[in-house]
Order: sequence, then C-alpha cells, then structure tokens
Amino acid sequence: MYGDKTALQHSKWPCALIDENTINNSHEKAKLEMNATLVGIFKLACLVLLGLGLTDALWPDLLDLPFEPTRAALVLLLIHALEVLFAFKHVRLYKGPLAISVVLTLLFGLLHWKPLARAAAKEQHD
Repeated sequence: MYGDKTALQHSKWPCALIDENTINNSHEKAKLEMNATLVGIFKLACLVLLGLGLTDALWPDLLDLPFEPTRAALVLLLIHALEVLFAFKHVRLYKGPLAISVVLTLLFGLLHWKPLARAAAKEQHD
C-alpha cells in the first residue's frame, strides 16, 4: 500500500506532491550536512586535545585535569603518525602540497585522509 506510487499520487497528503528523488536528495543533503558538522566537531576536539597537551607540557602547573593531556596528545599524534605511514596512498591525494597533507593528517588523522580516499574511489567508480 505505501510503496504504491499511484496511491501516493491520489493521496490528499501534501507529501504526495514530493517525488521519491526529492526525498532521497533531501535526505542525502541532510546526511552530508550532519556528517560535515560531526567532522568539524571531531576536528575541533583534536585541536583542543593537542592544545591542552602543549599547554600542559609548557606550563605543567597551569592545568588541573583528571587526565594527563600531554600523554593523551602524544598518543593521538602517534596514532596519526601511523596513519600517515599506512594511509600514505590516500594522504598524497590531497590537491595541495604533500607536506600540508601530512601535517593535516598528523592533526586530524582519518578525518583528513578518509574523504580523499572516498572521493578517489568514487571518481574511479564513475
């Protein structure tokens, strides 16, 4: 009943005026906007953690946190350094200089190189 297009076309509901492509496109657009927002939040979280680590390393008595921000920042940098090594084929897909892409990967990890890999795969598929 709900999958029948003619039933939707004859329906008196306003949503009957919207075709499936519009619904799918608006859903995809909302999904992309939410994804971009989450990526921005995670990137900000990376920068905050790295900033806290640097602050704690330079001025150890300044921060009183329930964790060691310097150690957490170093672990994050180590993980992202391993990502540079293991995902280098994706890191080098960046349109700008390779050094900038490496720095962005050190800062943001897969938040930087994963969209590059996804775009390359999509381009290769098309």
